[in-house]
Amino acid sequence: MPEYEWRLQKEVVDPGACAQCGTCAAACPQGKIEVTEDGPKLREECARKGEGNCFAACPRTSTGAYHLGLRTAGSRYEPLLGGYRRAVGAVAADEELRELGQDGGAVVALARYALEEGVVDAVVGVTAGSAWKPSVTIVEEPGRVRELAGSKFSRVSLVEALAEAAERGLERALVVGLPCQVNGLAKLRHFEIVSKGARALREMEEAPAEELPEIAAVVGLFCTENFEYEALRSFLRERDIDIEEVERFDVEAGELVVKLPDGERRFDVKELRDAVPAGCRVCHDFVARLADVSAGSVGTPDGVTTLLIRSERGEELVEGAVEAGYLRLRGSVDEDEVRRLARLKRDRALREARERLEEGERVPAFWVGDYGGVVARADGTFALRVKVGPGGWVDDAEVFRVIAGLIEEGYRVKFTDRQQLEVHGIPAVEVPRVVERLREAGLSTGSEGPLVRTILACLGEGNCPSGRLNTEELAGKLEEELAEEPTPYKFKIALSGCTNGCVRPQHNDLGFAGAVKPAVDPEKCTGCGQCADVCKVDAIRIVTVDGSEVGASETDYKRCVYCGRCIDACPEEARYAEEEGVIVWIGGKGGREPVEGVRVRAFLDPEDVPKVAREIVRRYRELAEEPQKERLADTIRRRGVEPFLEVIREVRKDQR
Repeated sequence: MPEYEWRLQKEVVDPGACAQCGTCAAACPQGKIEVTEDGPKLREECARKGEGNCFAACPRTSTGAYHLGLRTAGSRYEPLLGGYRRAVGAVAADEELRELGQDGGAVVALARYALEEGVVDAVVGVTAGSAWKPSVTIVEEPGRVRELAGSKFSRVSLVEALAEAAERGLERALVVGLPCQVNGLAKLRHFEIVSKGARALREMEEAPAEELPEIAAVVGLFCTENFEYEALRSFLRERDIDIEEVERFDVEAGELVVKLPDGERRFDVKELRDAVPAGCRVCHDFVARLADVSAGSVGTPDGVTTLLIRSERGEELVEGAVEAGYLRLRGSVDEDEVRRLARLKRDRALREARERLEEGERVPAFWVGDYGGVVARADGTFALRVKVGPGGWVDDAEVFRVIAGLIEEGYRVKFTDRQQLEVHGIPAVEVPRVVERLREAGLSTGSEGPLVRTILACLGEGNCPSGRLNTEELAGKLEEELAEEPTPYKFKIALSGCTNGCVRPQHNDLGFAGAVKPAVDPEKCTGCGQCADVCKVDAIRIVTVDGSEVGASETDYKRCVYCGRCIDACPEEARYAEEEGVIVWIGGKGGREPVEGVRVRAFLDPEDVPKVAREIVRRYRELAEEPQKERLADTIRRRGVEPFLEVIREVRKDQR
């Protein structure tokens, strides 16, 4: 096969980082990529030189785990375990499956349930074929699910098997795979989120990924490492073990356990280092973070499967199997033990990466996608966006001690325009350590990518003389409600204590400001003009009525910005608040095409603001059509503002 120049070859395959998951082949709209034993190859010249879908979808250019994990889980995310809703122990209700399967047989039970109950047409999973040679099996009959039982320690491409399932006319599948396979599949399923500049798969003609069956759910298997089949076979032969006689493989406490008819043999996995593919040695994912359900033997007693339930689909799969009698829940999970093993795998991968870099080799920094708030710098290092207190307030001195320590290490720190901090100049291999150091101080990283960014807030009531809204308190509530909430594109919210708008609420996707509508008691007003003097927009004039020698103030509400300065300035308390609360701007943005948001004089109760924000984000997700390109302002330009005004009306109606 001719050698063609393309980016994945130079940055992933040649440096020994390829997972051979086949994702690049599935993402290519022209079907020009072939997956071989030596990695993916171009069948013919690519006009983009590998700069398109293949590079965006590859899990070894960026895992995408942080942003995709937020979507998959519907819950908060942590780097080692990903996002998950709950952890449970489980076993197959069928005793035969329980004995046949790995540590309780829960995965095989889920597969049988899905097939027998008509949830899917097929289960696609890795199997150990003849003499443990890995293959992918498409199981359509419930009686064949036993083929999925047991651990597999070699890699194959699930995507190719899914394409074959589509050719058979199978429309809906349950997928069981290893973390590397799961990650590639997740990037295909959520390609619009991770692609950015690449063409969205849904817009392609004859794209292989479009021909895959619908995926009902993905079950990911815990994985410490994999072995090349021929290398494993040779290792055993040298120790007088015929791989065809092996009944089972396990990895326990750093040892490969080989179970034979007459007993078992144990080997330190370090002895098999040469049998571990180069791409596996830099893998960080122990728990298949982007699956709908992850399964393994760590954290529960022998004979019980640990299940990390991550998504709504995962919940439906597990709960359905329990209710139908295929699966039984058994106790709790020691999540710290799972984290310990996940950390060991990650740290080992980082050591491998450091060694390669020290030897002058190239290693793609794909793992930075595991962490929130990571931004690439022009010099090849990274910056981390650090979230401090709501609205930029800091009350804990430890925050600055940690930041000072990082500065002493040689990193630079910058204040962001959203009142947070950025730590700059971090090498890729140091990103996990710096993140953990910040987390130990109670700080999180984030606010980058297609999600709700850190809430911007001015000083607000109690701090600024003009403030009519407690912005710090409300910023905290909004962070609690919406922090890092996935959105089609970046989504910015600003809180202003008054309508002076020092934090530009009108140029954020959502802006809120404390406001008051002034009115006048004519019996108290002396016409002194103090209110007119302080009005910055000339919305007040003094008029006389019926020839009276004493004037009275009058407000032009078309000019009034509802700041309330006139109320504060009135010496006779003749001016008062007819209405007060929070006004809204919807659909503003700055940047290359500044847009001023639509102003809504609704006078919301501050307590309603978090609900209004959540419902507008939800409506935005429903109506946006071009993820990573379409800000809320663009959606409003296309669909009009009425769908979003309706949200505000509905919230106000519910509160009456």
